[in-house]
Amino acid sequence: MRYHKLDLNLLVALDALLEESSVSRAADRVFITQSAMSNALGRLRRHFGDDLVVQVGRRMVLTERAQALRAEVRAILMRIQQVTRPADSFEPGTAQRVFRVAASDYFSMVVLPPLLQYLGERAPQVGLDVMPLGARLSDELERGDVDLLIVPSLYAVKNYPVQVLFEDPWVCVTWSRNTLPGRNLTLTRFLAMEHVAKRENHPSFPPLEEWELDRQKISRKVAIRVPQYGLLPLAVIGTRRVATVQSQVAQLYRRWRLPLSIHRCPFACPPLEESMQWHPVRESDAGHAWLREAIATVCLALPRA
Repeated sequence: MRYHKLDLNLLVALDALLEESSVSRAADRVFITQSAMSNALGRLRRHFGDDLVVQVGRRMVLTERAQALRAEVRAILMRIQQVTRPADSFEPGTAQRVFRVAASDYFSMVVLPPLLQYLGERAPQVGLDVMPLGARLSDELERGDVDLLIVPSLYAVKNYPVQVLFEDPWVCVTWSRNTLPGRNLTLTRFLAMEHVAKRENHPSFPPLEEWELDRQKISRKVAIRVPQYGLLPLAVIGTRRVATVQSQVAQLYRRWRLPLSIHRCPFACPPLEESMQWHPVRESDAGHAWLREAIATVCLALPRA
């Protein structure tokens, strides 16, 4: 079928080329031969009057025109996918579907266990593919690589639907036999101690408590950095160090009876606000709406600090 002289079947090939910047990888992506993809690229070049993908040194890169097309083509295909999806009311008890969720280790620790129990009881054949947050959150939504993006509200992607799930205050944790914090962890004692901190995995998304400390020009002595918030409480056990973590994480370890003391955070730090985002084309998807409601319900039932 042609529309404005473009064979619409070529849109799938174009999307693969724009994502992979490689004829061979694009061919693998849509399960066609490399020669067929080369032929499709030739037709696309003639239609757009642009090379789209060019050789620069040893690698292929997108032209400016191709870069401009990337998000638009993906949005068109996502909309087509949504429009052509068979209409159904999504019966959770019998539905067979896997949702892709990009979330932090914090979400995986605090929300995922009760969410999986919720799904097991109400939608036993619905699965989740939970993946770590990427360096470019907007790309994950634009490409449709994820059904849901769950991030701190501070890092939410602009121009996409967003729903705040819950807030979680910050606390400090130490080994229960560590006497340095005293009966009251003051800012003076906090700054005198060595710290275990979460490392910065992506420059665009610094750890929230570190961002707040920098904003207040408070400097702490970081001795150890770990890649996940969930490792912070474990890393202070048997030491005289302190870590700043979300209250939900600290309380989780307390329920597991780890030898930890939990202290009020000695510096002003706004609570973590966790939010959920999705692509607008998912709005009319009954299954997607059900999952969003399920996550919101589970978050509402989390123990309060």
